[in-house]
Amino acid sequence: MNKTINNKDFFTTIKTSLNSGEHVSFFVKGTSMLPFFKDGKTEVFLTKKDQYKKRDVCLFQYNEIYVLHRLVKIKDKHQYIFQGDHTYQFEVIEKEKIIGYVYQYKDGDKVSRMSSLCIQLKTILYLGFKKMKFWLRKVIKGV
Repeated sequence: MNKTINNKDFFTTIKTSLNSGEHVSFFVKGTSMLPFFKDGKTEVFLTKKDQYKKRDVCLFQYNEIYVLHRLVKIKDKHQYIFQGDHTYQFEVIEKEKIIGYVYQYKDGDKVSRMSSLCIQLKTILYLGFKKMKFWLRKVIKGV
């Protein structure tokens, strides 16, 4: 039986579980993390950790919404810059707003660990291609 709850209650439960040391999972909503996470099809598994590093995918609170994006830069020990894999917008947040990070995900029957060399290489290549595509568009448009 499926049960629907509102976002506030959902994320309160997620935060409480993660803060208690539990692992949680849910299906992603949206397209900002394509091609890695697909709307309604990819299940992400999260936990907490003390230190986050570049390329971690984290769940965080940004203004009044909850976002699952990739950490692209740590500006200082408390300011973190995130971006969706399929977006060009950045979110700058304080470390305290990070709720947890994705340690693995499941798409269909395939489970992928974020720490695997294969996934890390795919991520580096995809993000490099994305950056190159962004700069080529600027050059072509003459911006």
